[in-house]
Amino acid sequence: MAELDGAIVILARHYPYETIFHLRVGRRKFKDLLQPATVTALALRTKHPEPTARREALRTLGRVAEKGECLAVSVAIESLVDDMGEVRSEAVQLLRQLAERGNPDVVAKVSACLSHDDARVKYTALQALCQLAERGDDGAVETVCGCLREDTSVRRAALQALAQLANRGNQHVVDAVSTCVVDAHCGVRRLALQVLGDIADSGDRRAVAVASDRLEDGNPGVRCAAAIALHAIAARGDPHTIELVALRLNHESHDVRSSAVLALVDLADRGNAEVVMKVLDCLDDPEASVRAATLRALGQLVENGDPKIIARVSARLDDQEADVRCEAMGTLRLLARAPNTVAIDAMTRNLEHANRQVRELAAETLVHFAREDAQVVDVLCASLDSENHEVRLAAVSALGTIVNWGSEQASVALRGHLEDPNVEVRKAVLRTLAKSAEKGDQHAIGMASACFEDTSADIRLEAIDALVNISCQDNQHAITAAVACLEHKDFSVRSAGVEALSRLADDGDPRVLEALCTCIHHTDKMVRNAGLQALVQISSDDDRQVMAAVSSALEHPDSEVRLWAADTIVRLAGQGDSYAISVVSLRLGHSDPAVRLAAQSALARLEVGPDVQEGAFGFALRQSLAVVNTPLSRLAGFVQGEQVSSAMEDTFKTFQTGFLLNAGDPDPR
Repeated sequence: MAELDGAIVILARHYPYETIFHLRVGRRKFKDLLQPATVTALALRTKHPEPTARREALRTLGRVAEKGECLAVSVAIESLVDDMGEVRSEAVQLLRQLAERGNPDVVAKVSACLSHDDARVKYTALQALCQLAERGDDGAVETVCGCLREDTSVRRAALQALAQLANRGNQHVVDAVSTCVVDAHCGVRRLALQVLGDIADSGDRRAVAVASDRLEDGNPGVRCAAAIALHAIAARGDPHTIELVALRLNHESHDVRSSAVLALVDLADRGNAEVVMKVLDCLDDPEASVRAATLRALGQLVENGDPKIIARVSARLDDQEADVRCEAMGTLRLLARAPNTVAIDAMTRNLEHANRQVRELAAETLVHFAREDAQVVDVLCASLDSENHEVRLAAVSALGTIVNWGSEQASVALRGHLEDPNVEVRKAVLRTLAKSAEKGDQHAIGMASACFEDTSADIRLEAIDALVNISCQDNQHAITAAVACLEHKDFSVRSAGVEALSRLADDGDPRVLEALCTCIHHTDKMVRNAGLQALVQISSDDDRQVMAAVSSALEHPDSEVRLWAADTIVRLAGQGDSYAISVVSLRLGHSDPAVRLAAQSALARLEVGPDVQEGAFGFALRQSLAVVNTPLSRLAGFVQGEQVSSAMEDTFKTFQTGFLLNAGDPDPR
């Protein structure tokens, strides 16, 4: 055994750790047989001149060593002073895995590393100490407090350690941390305030004073941290803290005034009249950010329904700054059940504001009050006649919500703007119509159908969606309008028509099927394709009228239509359908070889038997040559005549289709 131990040590001097870790004796690894020797070998590896080797040795120790392994823990502590940061980080991770929290010897050894000259080593040691010392360990806390006068990175690490190790209310720690809130580095000040909020007792006057002073800090992050610390330390409603913060409402810096206003929200109780009056004075502050913060604070400090405060807030609806107007509208929605006339007039003016956010918020706020005040609906209806299309758009959006409540006045006003000169307004009206009209409303269906002739393709698409939402199943007027879309020159409208028909018509509806069958021979290729697509979606499996119509397309002069027809027949009927096979077989004797080839293409996928099993490609090739009565050796002669060339074109496309089908493509197009 001693010889094996020695062999591992020798291996560690010359070979990577993996060699040791994976060596086996019989079926067992060395790490299982000789765990102590493996740890020793890896400990030697941590002295390797290469940083990568040292780091990997530490990582492997974490996998090999047992928790509490003295040698592994000692090696990890020694590695805390390594020159390379990656090695030190691995050592901290290893200590977290192996060392017992609260072990005094380990804590003392790690604490000793804090006397190292290298600030990076101290930083790493503080990280390790956070994980090893128990909360309330006075010795560790005292050692960490001594690091608050070190390098910036060390001070930050020391503050983070104190947040985890110090007990709340430890006055010595509170005093030490308080010295850092005036640090030259803003990151240290911000972190010190966060720690102060964690460790100071509730109502600690000294801590409150320290945090209050930082409300005047030049860094916004520090001011925010001060407000949060005050919220954590001070008791809500504490007059002393409120007075300290309120003193900053008149500070020369507008940032400080804003921070003070928002801090009072967390400190004062709702309805505190004294605080409300102090904050209310800030509504006339020359700085917009302070006015906006004041409005936000009033929404949380004021009891609902105070008419004097609502009047003061309403006055800010005409503020020069858009942000202040938005905050005023948000506060009004919180405080008022019904606005006064001044507020309604101001929000009406805001509907025409240059800022889009202001317009939208004005519309939303008016909708909020519409249930309580009928005058609001009159205002919005009047805004539909504005010369500014943005105003009309905002009004349509607002009225759309009111229409859903059953307002006939709003509904009539909106329907009168389906011919608005602006496309976006017409689209908004159509969307509202689709949501609000009752199913089967003939008047609404007629209005939506009339939009099919709109010059804008977007409007025509919106009209299709509206028609589908309004119409009942089997509504003849809507179906007629949708069928008409199949002949529209715009492809997007034709596609919309196909979708509308598939959602409106019952499967096998004879009126729809008849209309779609006529589309198969339309002069426009896109209309033909759209018609075939719609037939597949809405026809029933045994519809012989449709099958006969589609089969007739096998005789179409356009080779692409013939291929589409062949594919549609298969999708409608499926393999083995006797009627489909008989209809298609009639074309096998056609005088045009291209028609015969298209029929063979369809039969190749319809018939069930050995021919189909050999694949559509081989079957179509063999049958095509038989139909044109031409041996394979004369295949090159097909290109001599125009009619035969058409057959060759179909032959190639059929072969292409066969390859795709054999590859499992569900749609050979």
